[in-house]
Amino acid sequence: MTITAGDITGSARTLLLDVAAATWSAAELRGYLNEGIRATCLVKPDVYTTQAVVTLVTGIEQQLPSDSTGLVNIIRNNASKSTITPVDNELLTESNRFYPAGATSVDIEHFTFDPRQPRRFLVYPPASNTASVWAVYGITPAALVDDSDAFPLPDAYQAPMIDYVLARAYGKNSKKQDLTKETYHMQAWGKALGMKSAAQVTLSPRVSQSPGE
Repeated sequence: MTITAGDITGSARTLLLDVAAATWSAAELRGYLNEGIRATCLVKPDVYTTQAVVTLVTGIEQQLPSDSTGLVNIIRNNASKSTITPVDNELLTESNRFYPAGATSVDIEHFTFDPRQPRRFLVYPPASNTASVWAVYGITPAALVDDSDAFPLPDAYQAPMIDYVLARAYGKNSKKQDLTKETYHMQAWGKALGMKSAAQVTLSPRVSQSPGE
């Protein structure tokens, strides 16, 4: 069964004891939901992705398109179709400290990136100005405009989204001193995302590392 925007905002409205929509309109709760989806995609780029050709610039330093939220994977070269593997940045640097100054190539062998800069990545060997790769990266889905619109994220994110909507709603309703509830539900949203991230890190393949690590 497809989860809709109304399923999430309706659950939140029930918990807010506002079935008659006296305090929060449908558009307002849906706005909170859209905000929560955008925030979730920014924190976890792998939750909503696309696969597309990324044209590289000359050298090792590369950047994803401006509408991306973060890199998930570089799959293969666009021209030769040869695969590209992730590698630990320290291992790559240790093996060849002068690789940034090496000869450029249309075919990339490895990539590495720092999660603190999710839209940037490095390639080896340095890319030529005609190089392009197939990449998987996060994007933000189109805004939900009606309660019948399908929820774009995996079903497992339904509960965290309800928490986010509740947090934003309680934040507005400060006359009833609901700031404690706002904090509680925002923390619940963050905790749910953190738990999912930890599980994904545990189960995800590890990149090449130095012996003994």
